[in-house]
Amino acid sequence: MKELWTDIQDYEGYYQISNHGRVRSLDRVIVQRNGKVRPTIGQMRKIGHQKSGYHTIQLRKAGSSIKTFYIHRLVGLHFLPNASNSPQINHKDGNKANNHFSNLEWCTASENLQHAVDTGLHTSDHRFKCRERIWCYEELKVAVLKDRLRFNLGYIMRKYDISSKILGQIIR
Repeated sequence: MKELWTDIQDYEGYYQISNHGRVRSLDRVIVQRNGKVRPTIGQMRKIGHQKSGYHTIQLRKAGSSIKTFYIHRLVGLHFLPNASNSPQINHKDGNKANNHFSNLEWCTASENLQHAVDTGLHTSDHRFKCRERIWCYEELKVAVLKDRLRFNLGYIMRKYDISSKILGQIIR
């Protein structure tokens, strides 16, 4: 299918999103703080990659700060009808890097979680992948609590590749 482009809501005249999940800036004139006028040529924007696997883009317009958006949400908002007013976007094939509109669908949180369990993307037994080893929650808890006596929390988070939120849940 042909790639279609549309202005990103609240960033009209600055950026566009395609139904393939690509983002481009538009040609425009920028007035700098010192009053000089600088023409800017539009170009494809570099997509960021989150640790979670989702693709993001940082957008900015005159007089505002930089905001980060998930690509799949932008594609969903601009190219997918949401008749049931569902809050989340699901990647049908489970590949978070595939942001083509045909791979995305609106869903509820429970539908999204059920899809992840059905496709093996999420296990219901709370397993964590830490540095190439799969840990169940109880194994990870024992290892972290043992290391807590010898190491600081920052080192433990890096060693097991876990977030501060997960670490906090373990040591409570």
